[in-house]
Amino acid sequence: MKKEKAHELPAEKIITVGLRKGWLKVPKNERGKRAVAELRERLMQSLNIDSIKISVRVNQALWKRGMQHPPSTIRVKVTHEEDGVVVRLPEELVIKKEEKKPKKLLETAKGIAKVPETSKKTEKVGKEVKAAEKAGEKSGMHTEQPSRESPQKEQVAKEKETEKPKEA
Repeated sequence: MKKEKAHELPAEKIITVGLRKGWLKVPKNERGKRAVAELRERLMQSLNIDSIKISVRVNQALWKRGMQHPPSTIRVKVTHEEDGVVVRLPEELVIKKEEKKPKKLLETAKGIAKVPETSKKTEKVGKEVKAAEKAGEKSGMHTEQPSRESPQKEQVAKEKETEKPKEA
């Protein structure tokens, strides 16, 4: 009987994976897809896990030379995280996301809620726009939108307005 592998794996591990044996068995136009599948299969088999997340940078490295010429080997860093197992390039930096505070209300140390400054700025902009509209109305600026009728109908309407009725 085979011994089952222990699930106690190191937090990070750098592995070199050979891909050529996998993608040589398929047509040229499917080699890129097969290289990604081969990387996934080899890592799942060697680490004895069910699922793997491949980072964008690793995917770009696999597809860098196109669909027909994937790399024969690739060196990756496997990390165990809360989400599961993630595969990255060894030189790839990891930026952890911080928890964001709600934007609507910010609490100070005293427990008093304040409105963020961004909403005050939008109020000022709104007041400025309204003031500009009022100034435009006073100066006699034309603010009507053009009609959606055809140009010929517009001409006929203008001619009718300009014609003066003859008094008999």
